[in-house]
Amino acid sequence: MHILCPHCHNPIEVVKLTPREEIACPSCGSSFHLDTGATTSPGNGAGQKIGKFTLIETLGQGAFGTV
Repeated sequence: MHILCPHCHNPIEVVKLTPREEIACPSCGSSFHLDTGATTSPGNGAGQKIGKFTLIETLGQGAFGTV
């Protein structure tokens, strides 16, 4: 699986992902954790209300949240 570094956006190949594992970017040297227990995933959330808005569909999910 490939992920993008949230700091420099270079791809990082992850072979085995364990919950809350620290991932270090070989390009910029930063480290971060992935939230593997996210409650939202693509396809979920249709009909969910956020404030006065209702979600119609989920377009995608990335390092900074769901669109």
